[in-house]
Amino acid sequence: MRRRHSQLNFAGSVHFVTTATNPRGRWFVTDAVCERLLSVLEHYRAKYQVDCFGYVLMPDHLHAMFRQNEEGDFISRLMRGFKEYTSRHVFPEFGIPVAWHSNYDDVPIPGRDAALTRLAYMLDNPVRAGIVESAGSYRWSSPREDGEREKSVVTISPI
Repeated sequence: MRRRHSQLNFAGSVHFVTTATNPRGRWFVTDAVCERLLSVLEHYRAKYQVDCFGYVLMPDHLHAMFRQNEEGDFISRLMRGFKEYTSRHVFPEFGIPVAWHSNYDDVPIPGRDAALTRLAYMLDNPVRAGIVESAGSYRWSSPREDGEREKSVVTISPI
């Protein structure tokens, strides 16, 4: 998988990643599929000891913001593992006839203010798509409030 800005793999670097299905469609809409995908994301987040500041799982794509805690290509390993595992196991398990695009977008985030701005934009994605009326009501995204973190399938770290 080719990444933009792959040279920015230093400890503390923050990455906004997006990956989409091929073909696009409404694949991730049931509770079982969404919970399974997010549990796999959590597995790889923990395996590579990457912090997650937020995520949103849309019907055909995923956005997430990660910080790697060590030097190396941990974000690309996380994404490669997540995409390979879900393509081989989760999609067939639920009869989803798609694959992930081979590449994913990786945008470096330069600081806390930029991270907060991107996070707010990301979490409003379901509203802009017309899925929900308020971002806080979308079940398949990270919580906006610190007190709701325990409700998330994926462990959320404060920015």
